[in-house]
Amino acid sequence: MPDVRKLYRLARWLRMRDEIIREQPFCTVCLSEGRRMITQEIDHIVPHKGHVDRFWDRANLQGLCKSHHSAKTRRGE
Repeated sequence: MPDVRKLYRLARWLRMRDEIIREQPFCTVCLSEGRRMITQEIDHIVPHKGHVDRFWDRANLQGLCKSHHSAKTRRGE
């Protein structure tokens, strides 16, 4: 399986990230809890675990605040 960490530095990812931030300016979890926190991280809803196709699957991406993204990452999700 390829090392996908380098994909986060590609112009393609940076463009996609910016598009998602424009489309989802507020953290999806915070919104579901009735709060509005700015999206700071783009999260893979289902972890890609190195699978390139899952990495680029736009339907598998959501905007999260730093707090929710960090908590999800710590849980291994």
